[in-house]
Amino acid sequence: MAVPPDDRTHVRIDTASRPFGADPEQSGLDLMALFRDAREEVRLEHWAASSAIERGAPGGLELLVLSGGFVEGGENFKPQSWLRLPPGARLSAKAGADGCRLWAKLGHLTHAQTAPPQGG
Repeated sequence: MAVPPDDRTHVRIDTASRPFGADPEQSGLDLMALFRDAREEVRLEHWAASSAIERGAPGGLELLVLSGGFVEGGENFKPQSWLRLPPGARLSAKAGADGCRLWAKLGHLTHAQTAPPQGG
């Protein structure tokens, strides 16, 4: 998957010094925005211990577990596990007993992906 030529924004954030904020739409979910543009949103998420997380993924969703874990679709996700849901899917997950911290990318899977040019 090639990075679009106009997507060269560099972002550096000291996440250790920024607070999470409660998601007004989902109990047990705290968010820290990292980046947002017309194509995608990237953020850190903290799921409270044993919380049920339910949400649609109209533009697709990718999650990388940083710490803790969760269960989704009968599968256990632990640190370094990756989940990718296609556009229109629904996430129905439950955080583990210690909660979960994740890197999340949303919305980007609805945009056309093109392969890099082939050398000849």
